[in-house]
Amino acid sequence: MIKHIAIIGSGNAAGVLAKLFFEHQIIIDSIHSSNSMTGTFLAECVKAEFRTDYVFNATTQLVLICTQDDRIEDVVKRIGDTTILVCHCAGSICMTVLNSFRNYGVIYPLQSLSNNIDIKTLKIPFLIETNNTENEMAIAELISCTKNISTTIQSEMRLQYHLAAVFANNFSNAMFMAAQQIIESKHLNFELLKPLIQQTVHKLENKLPSETQTGPAMRYDEQTISKHLELLGDNESLKDIYSLISRFISNCKK
Repeated sequence: MIKHIAIIGSGNAAGVLAKLFFEHQIIIDSIHSSNSMTGTFLAECVKAEFRTDYVFNATTQLVLICTQDDRIEDVVKRIGDTTILVCHCAGSICMTVLNSFRNYGVIYPLQSLSNNIDIKTLKIPFLIETNNTENEMAIAELISCTKNISTTIQSEMRLQYHLAAVFANNFSNAMFMAAQQIIESKHLNFELLKPLIQQTVHKLENKLPSETQTGPAMRYDEQTISKHLELLGDNESLKDIYSLISRFISNCKK
């Protein structure tokens, strides 16, 4: 079983995964980062050595690349030749970027990761992919020890999940930002919307989104839609978003 990990990066993903594994008695041998401030802090949190180079301990069994997607290729070149299992955790990057290594794979957390999250209550579905069965079993066992689930899936399908996740997480939060902008522009209280937002998500525990959609577009209520567009005034961006999403909702009902 994998018991010793080195992590490259010191941002949100690196921080959450390092703390998650550390919480479940996995030893973090080293944190590697060009940012000495965040890297040193993370290393101290998980009792690891901090390094700015790409030299790994003799005990290290897994190197996990948690950098920004556009830096992965450069990191691969800097690591050089190694027999250690090397994985990245990106949703949109194909596993073949790592095929210069003898042992490689992907450990993608299908979750929004930020350093202020309570990892003790956080549920993370992991999508994994490896270059052989032995590595797949080792990663699945590692994920299992964190009390989370893993699913083996190829790069093409992982990219589809990543795309869907952008809609489900990034875009939905952008809609909350739009609501905040509307409310605050009239000096109203955004806190009053939070129970509605929470209930919207809560309903998905037992039903699909297609079964819970409500609102004027779902009812083909053109009068209310026109009134809302008028209220948006000269905010053309929000008017475009409102109209486009309303059409999407109406078309889904057909």
